[in-house]
Amino acid sequence: MLNNPFQWMCCFLSALLISSSALAQAKTPTEKAAVAKAASEASPTAAASENDATSHDTSAPEPPDVEEARRRFDRGVKLYSEGDFTLAVIEFERAYELVSNYRVLYNIGQVSIQLRQYAKARQALEQYLTEGQGEIEEGRRAEVQADVDMLKSRTAKLTVTTNVAKARVFLDGKLLGVTPLPDAILVDAGSHSLEVERTGFRTTTKSVTMAGGDDLKVAVSLELMQPERTVEKTIVVKDKSDASSTWKWVGWGTAGVLAAGAVTTGVFGLNAASDLEDQRNSAGATREGLNNAQSRARRMFMASDILAVGALAAAGVSLYLTFGGDSSAEEDPSKVKVGLGPGALSIQGAF
Repeated sequence: MLNNPFQWMCCFLSALLISSSALAQAKTPTEKAAVAKAASEASPTAAASENDATSHDTSAPEPPDVEEARRRFDRGVKLYSEGDFTLAVIEFERAYELVSNYRVLYNIGQVSIQLRQYAKARQALEQYLTEGQGEIEEGRRAEVQADVDMLKSRTAKLTVTTNVAKARVFLDGKLLGVTPLPDAILVDAGSHSLEVERTGFRTTTKSVTMAGGDDLKVAVSLELMQPERTVEKTIVVKDKSDASSTWKWVGWGTAGVLAAGAVTTGVFGLNAASDLEDQRNSAGATREGLNNAQSRARRMFMASDILAVGALAAAGVSLYLTFGGDSSAEEDPSKVKVGLGPGALSIQGAF
């Protein structure tokens, strides 16, 4: 009686073996139809009768993961028979995540070959041979080994080293990891775009071309970015009791509002830069997400700079109106005249 999860798991593994054998031979429309039929007939009862002739207790419920994995696998076989290889490999991978049955790796490898994802196919088939050691029949092992030998001529190994640690390495826009990378990376032969970046360093992009069987080592040197030079200007304003001109206060009010806006957008820019840094240190970050975060930070800092320039301009006009625009000092020689010139503040007075 199959009254425990372990026995159900054995039945499921046997069922996958039957379906995998059918999938390996499905290359024509007629054969693909046979794949779907074989998958539908690969029930726990049939698998058990072929392998150990034990009876099937229909009253015993399946573990949820096994039941879900079975549905995913059957859906993958159906999609494969319909020629939708992209969705088929996704279903097979999900089935393997739920129940780590090495036989599903064979399906993943074969569908990946159809998709010309040779590195992925090689990894799956090599893992299939390793995990199925002692259980795979000789004919199937020889067949899979022939596929692996073929894939070796269509894949290459890439090792990336950098002069700084914690640099993010992208290959064709996909994050491979953060340096130092532990091992050589198995990739498809051909041309690829390699990009390495880290905060505070200039991003380096290289084009690499690898032939089948290459073991390429690429050393990337990141250049430290020079900090932007900032110039601080201090303006000392001497208060004047004459408040007759409304424009003076309008100017100073405008300068204050613009300065407050510059500080606010600067704070938003710092927050956006912090979010960008968090995403860069995340292993699941995507190139699109990083670009969006970087764009937000740049917009905030640009707005802050524009508002700061506007505040300085408004302050300059207000300063002129406060000190240089008053004609009362010329009318009364006993008053002090204050002049504002390039780099100098002059005071003249008559007593």
